[in-house]
Amino acid sequence: MISGFMSRIGRNATLVDTSAHYALVDANDTHHLEAIQFAEQLSRQKVVWVVTNFIVAETYGLILLRLGRHAAFAFLERLLYSISDGTTYLVRVTSSDEERALEILRTYEDQDFSYVDATTFAVMERLNLTRAFAFEPPL
Repeated sequence: MISGFMSRIGRNATLVDTSAHYALVDANDTHHLEAIQFAEQLSRQKVVWVVTNFIVAETYGLILLRLGRHAAFAFLERLLYSISDGTTYLVRVTSSDEERALEILRTYEDQDFSYVDATTFAVMERLNLTRAFAFEPPL
């Protein structure tokens, strides 16, 4: 599974978190310009963006809440296009990822990770992804 995944997307794939997606969409976000510049750098390097279905749902909800339906739907359409053209790879969170997420939340009880964060860490472990495009603190 992992070797097939890596052969499809390349070793320089980067997981793109909700905070990065949001910063790219909201021109008033503190990290907007930095996010644009980093996204352009990833594009020049032909890095495949990796997202989970949980990140997509979280990002859509956040944009809907803060910027409205039009902006949220535009984000979703752009993301789906990038999945169809192969520049973004969608990973579905598995039940094993969810079990691992629970272990992560128990292990790091001193951290305020969201459930989506924990599932993201689990997916990164499963796929041996070592790079993430994110801003801290989380949204």
